[in-house]
Amino acid sequence: MYKKSIFLSFVFFVFLFSIAIAGGLPHVKMIIDSKSYTGSNSATVINGMIFVPAKITADKLKIKSFVSKENGKSRIKFISKKNTVICFVGQKQINVNGGKRFVPLAPVMVDSRIYVPVSLFENYFGILSSYNPKKNFVKLFSNVKPEKKKETANDPAGMINTLLQGGSSTDKKTKDDDDDIDIDNIE
Repeated sequence: MYKKSIFLSFVFFVFLFSIAIAGGLPHVKMIIDSKSYTGSNSATVINGMIFVPAKITADKLKIKSFVSKENGKSRIKFISKKNTVICFVGQKQINVNGGKRFVPLAPVMVDSRIYVPVSLFENYFGILSSYNPKKNFVKLFSNVKPEKKKETANDPAGMINTLLQGGSSTDKKTKDDDDDIDIDNIE
């Protein structure tokens, strides 16, 4: 059994090495919020699953990311308002807000770059994605906004809700000059 596992590991290593020599994994055009990324900044397909370059994707989605080595293993940390996620290349165990979780696919290293499954961004950062295999692209959407209700002149409650949610006819938020109440802090 031991010899068989060494042989399979050797075959897998030769396979990955031949892919690297032949020009890497297949590129998948990546579109993040309507901006296109190709070449070395593109996504890739590994065993039928979409993987995205971790640092580039996080930066474009406005998620802070930090790459480092810990105990000789490549580590990436993602920080957003929602979650802090730490994962290691080759490990399915991740840390989410201090708690251990397991993901079905481990991050991988390809050409000195960490790739993570797109599902990591979907599950922990609220990103939506769609993949079109025929046209060879994956789209990621970070700014999904809820639909606004139609406002009418006879709907003062709807207008107040719109104002409280940040909608207004001006770009600046101001104080009410008459009574010095900060509109942003009304509960």
